[in-house]
Amino acid sequence: MEITSPVFDRIEFDLDPAYATGKKFTVIAHDNTSENVYIQKALLNGKEYTRCYLDFSDIKAGSTLELFMGKEPNENWGKEL
Repeated sequence: MEITSPVFDRIEFDLDPAYATGKKFTVIAHDNTSENVYIQKALLNGKEYTRCYLDFSDIKAGSTLELFMGKEPNENWGKEL
């Protein structure tokens, strides 16, 4: 799944136990406004996340993805280190 600018400030998906080991997948967008459309950095389960995509395994594990938004593009975010 490609990570793009979020529409919601926070959203939680209940995961089906037939397919997932976790209970919920949550996305939280900090400073999410109509002006702040660029992802500055991301955290997955509290740890820095540098990819611009998620593997399904991260979703089905019941993770929390936090996106920190800003007005200007961060040219370094989304480039795997």
